[in-house]
Amino acid sequence: MTDKGAIKLGIEALKEIKKSRGMTIDEAIKRIADVQLEFLPLPRHIDWKALQLGIEALKLISRHRKYPLAVPIGPLPGETEE
Repeated sequence: MTDKGAIKLGIEALKEIKKSRGMTIDEAIKRIADVQLEFLPLPRHIDWKALQLGIEALKLISRHRKYPLAVPIGPLPGETEE
């Protein structure tokens, strides 16, 4: 299976889980990180970077919900301009 195929499979699995029972942000972070480590072990891989950016976005959302005034929303770690 190609890396892109593995990522697509992981994302589809997460979508199905979300439909069936819902999911917390912490669960989603764990599952995305598991897919990332299993199928994309090299941090230099572009899809690895995309998944990491998604994880960072979820972490920021989670912190912002807990502390809405203390957590400013700015660029994510690893995020670049256009």
